Amino acid sequence: MAKINGMPTSIRAGIPKLPETPVGWKREKLSKHLFEIKRPISLEPERSYRLVTVKRSRGGVEERSCLLGREIKTPSQFLIEAGDFLISKRQIVHGACGIVPNELAGSVVSNEYTVIGTKGEIDLAFLQYLSESMYFQQTCFHSSIGVHVEKMIFNVERWLNWHFNIPPRSIQKKIVDILSTWDQSIVTIEELIEKSKKQKIALMQNLLTGKKRLQAFKYDFRQLKLSDVADIDVKSLGDKTPKQFKFRYITLSDVTPGQISNNLQSHIFSEAPSRARRMIQNGDILMATVRPNLQAFARINEDFSDCIASTGFSVISPKKGFHGDYLYHYLFSTHITSQLNALVLGSSYPAINSSETKDLDINCPSYEEQVVIAEVLNAAEETIINLTAQLNYLRDQKQSLIQQLLAGKRRVKANEPSQNTLQSKVKI
Repeated sequence: MAKINGMPTSIRAGIPKLPETPVGWKREKLSKHLFEIKRPISLEPERSYRLVTVKRSRGGVEERSCLLGREIKTPSQFLIEAGDFLISKRQIVHGACGIVPNELAGSVVSNEYTVIGTKGEIDLAFLQYLSESMYFQQTCFHSSIGVHVEKMIFNVERWLNWHFNIPPRSIQKKIVDILSTWDQSIVTIEELIEKSKKQKIALMQNLLTGKKRLQAFKYDFRQLKLSDVADIDVKSLGDKTPKQFKFRYITLSDVTPGQISNNLQSHIFSEAPSRARRMIQNGDILMATVRPNLQAFARINEDFSDCIASTGFSVISPKKGFHGDYLYHYLFSTHITSQLNALVLGSSYPAINSSETKDLDINCPSYEEQVVIAEVLNAAEETIINLTAQLNYLRDQKQSLIQQLLAGKRRVKANEPSQNTLQSKVKI
C-alpha cells in the first residue's frame, strides 16, 4: 500500500472492505473478467491524430488536442476504441476514468493511460457506475504507488487482483438502465441551468446598459462611480472585545458566485485575523477583489448578519436612494468584471484595494427603473437557484441509489421497469 502525504477528498482512509456478497452474486477477482488492452500504433509524421484526456471525478473522456504525428512528443501511443474503459494512471486517485464515446473511436493515448476490456461477464457500462462506489475508488487508490498523492502511479496488475461482488450480467444491465435514467435527468437539468444562465446574461447586457427599456422608461442612464452609490469598507468591530463578541468568518473559499456557504465556523474575536475587522449586515454586498476569485459576489441577508468578512472582499453598502438588488446584479455583470480584471492586470499584486473599487463605473437609471430591472433579474436568478437545488437533489439521490444497488441492498430484477425507481418521483 502506498505511503502518502495527503488524501484526495474522494478517497476514505483505510483498507478497502468489500461488503457481504449478495445472494446470487459472485465474489471474484477483476482479473477473471477484465484485462488490459494494448493497441500500439506507429505514428505517421504528417497524419493527424486526436489525443484525449480523462476528467477527474468521473467527468468523462474528451478530446484534448488534434496534432500531427511529428508534433506528438511521446512516441509510444496506443489506439482506443468506442466502449473501452479508460483510466488515467496519474489521476485515477481523483476518479479519472470513463467509457470512450463513439465519437472518439480511433483516438490515441500515451502509456500514461490504461485501457481496460472485458472478457464478457462484466458490462463496461456497469463498470462505469461501479467506479462511483467508494470501494472501487479505494481499490484504485491502494493499487497506486508513490509517496505523494499527486505523483502516484496506477498499477493495473495490482488492481485486477482485488475481489469485487459481481452480479449476473442481466442484473448489471438492469442497474445500468436504472442509473442511466438518472443521468438523463441530470443532463436535462444541467442544460436548463446553462440555458437559464445565458438568458440571464442576455437580460443583464440589455437591461443594465439601457439597450432594452421596461415600462416605457425614458430618462437617460447616468454614469456614476461606485462611491457615489455605496459606502465601501466602512464598518468595523469598534470597541467590541473577545468577551463580548462571537461571530462567523467569511473567507474567499466560502463564496461561490451568488451564494455563501452554510457551513461557516463560529469564532471568538481573538481568533480573527488582525485586519479582518469589517462587519457585514443585511443588505450589504460582498465583492471579491483577489484573483482568481473576481466572480465571487454575494448578497448578505439576515442569516449572515453576525459575520465578519475577509479582507479578500470589499464590503459594499448601498446608499439610501439606490436599489441594492440592482447594484448587486450590476456588480455581477461583465461591465464590472472587465474593470476588475483590468485593475488586477495593471497591479503588481493579484488584488484590488478599496481606493480602486470606489472608482468603478456604474450605469444608473432612475430609482423606479432600478426596481423593475432588479425584479426581472431576481426572477431569472431564482430560476437558476431552484434548478441548481433540483440538480443537487438528483445527484445526491443518484449517489445514494448507486451505493444501494452496487451493494445489493436494493435488489432489482431483470424485467423490473426502469421507472420503478426514486427517479420517477422527481419532476422536471
